[in-house]
Amino acid sequence: PEPVTTVREATEMIVNALGGKNWVHEPVPGSIEMRMLSLDASAARRALGWSDRLSRSDALGWTARWYRAWLDGEDMAAFSVAQLDSFVSGPR
Repeated sequence: PEPVTTVREATEMIVNALGGKNWVHEPVPGSIEMRMLSLDASAARRALGWSDRLSRSDALGWTARWYRAWLDGEDMAAFSVAQLDSFVSGPR
């Protein structure tokens, strides 16, 4: 399994996937958010026997592209089906 992802890392991956400008975060030193905010799926792995099928960066990239398509007014049913087809048929 991949290590825990901080919210900062996830935000940077999404901004990059959307082709956005560099994101700058200036945390308050010692803030609770700085110590506590992270994304960790280990509980799902243990409780549900769940495992990753996409890398962290791929999963965030796919999610970012889905939201970009939605914001751009695309046909989301067709977009979602195309993403699912790509997932099922694509290499992992």
